[in-house]
Amino acid sequence: MTQSSERIDVPLAGLDGPEHLSRPAAGQSPAPAYARQWWRSGLLPAALLSLAFFLYALPPYLSLDPGQARIAYLQRDVWWHYPALVAHIAFGTVALTTVVLQMWTWLRVHHPRVHRISGRLYIFGGVLPSGLLALLITPFAGGPVGDAVEGVVWLGTTFYALKMVRRGDFARHRRWMMFSYALCAQVIWGRIIIITLTLTVPTWLTNNFALVLEAASWVGMMINVVIAQWWYEHTAKRPLAIRPA
Repeated sequence: MTQSSERIDVPLAGLDGPEHLSRPAAGQSPAPAYARQWWRSGLLPAALLSLAFFLYALPPYLSLDPGQARIAYLQRDVWWHYPALVAHIAFGTVALTTVVLQMWTWLRVHHPRVHRISGRLYIFGGVLPSGLLALLITPFAGGPVGDAVEGVVWLGTTFYALKMVRRGDFARHRRWMMFSYALCAQVIWGRIIIITLTLTVPTWLTNNFALVLEAASWVGMMINVVIAQWWYEHTAKRPLAIRPA
């Protein structure tokens, strides 16, 4: 085997990088790792979007006072509804935080153990409990059909991504993790859409707030899935030179 011009293709699973990494063979000067600038990466916008959402959505629930809850459909006569809602939000916060780490190419390449740990935390400390709790409180939700579909598909795409990485199919793992992130972040678009619809649509429609919530669930989910598919196709074939591990 010659080493003068050999390249090693390594499958990649992140949001902010392509599907294959090109590693120079022994004896060659490695290209700079993570050459693309942050503003061209999907990682920085994802991190900032999550941070902005946390600052907006979390404070009312830190006091554990049901009176400060921002949801209109809180069932005060169902004793477990508020605790389940808070737990769903807490585990969802874990998911939104760790999925950003999962999508960080530099972390995965240079600290693969941290990447694996954050992946397990995302699935078993975020998606699984938050998704199941979402299904539990869905009957009381303002947009129950959209919320239920989103919860089931979020769980399904995440565990399919886990199945693919255990098989060593990193390309499919990457694609389905993108969809998992898209569904995880649906709640962010949902809040934006609710505010937008409330301010722009006719009064007779906003008076039917359940319809607004249902529309927000579906529109937010569809927007994110389309963006995830576009990003996957946009980055799937792009090579990236890295330093040898």
